[in-house]
Amino acid sequence: MNLIIVAAGVWVGATLSATDGTGALPFWATLSAMALTAAGNAHNDWSDGDKDGINRPDRPLPSGTISRSSLMLLAGGLFAAGLLALIPLSQSHAFLFGLNAAGLILYNAWGSRRPLVGNVLVAALVGSTIVFGALESGINERVVVAAAFAAAATLARELVKDVQDIDGDRAVGARTLAVAVGAPATLRLANLVLLLLVPATLLPFLFLDFGGTYLLGMGVTNALLLAGAPGKALEAARSSRLLKWAMVTGTVAFLFAESRII
Repeated sequence: MNLIIVAAGVWVGATLSATDGTGALPFWATLSAMALTAAGNAHNDWSDGDKDGINRPDRPLPSGTISRSSLMLLAGGLFAAGLLALIPLSQSHAFLFGLNAAGLILYNAWGSRRPLVGNVLVAALVGSTIVFGALESGINERVVVAAAFAAAATLARELVKDVQDIDGDRAVGARTLAVAVGAPATLRLANLVLLLLVPATLLPFLFLDFGGTYLLGMGVTNALLLAGAPGKALEAARSSRLLKWAMVTGTVAFLFAESRII
């Protein structure tokens, strides 16, 4: 699911940056972004093995499906594949790839165990996939709006995930926001982000000439965002799933933002 969202994000960036609003899926940019994301996820599993042993014992590393050395080889191979896919692309692609690679390493090695810093890092990384797809044609205000939506939705979900993982984080000494200030305060911040995000999704329809297809897609997305607003810590897992699906439907809405179907 993560890789599908990344591929769709690159496609959204290419579509919104194209002058006719019908940008084709950029193969090499998509492959590079997906490979880097997969490498980052593999390295994250390696870095968070102690936490996952408590929060997610069924995952490959704590369950013994894969060894730590094999996981690092996998991460390295995927990173190399992402680098190779950069060869036909521009220097701007290479720069953003390097910046995101550094961000992923920083998050996995340090940020995931610090309050709010890690959440913001992941949000920025997700938003940057849309920018990555737009680099060939040029970044415009539509691309910026889509990237901001992706980042904001991701930030809310990452805060919810902090609450979901609070037991393992506390056990290994990680100082996430949920550990530092408590689950209720973290959920209130997540709800505040959603409260600001939902009405903001109407602005592209009002001011950027996004069509009715976008509005319909965002109607579904906003219903999921509101349904995913967590009321208490026990709802964190459910909220996380709903917010992830909201990211999927939101991506589709932006993909058809300039469609005149409706």
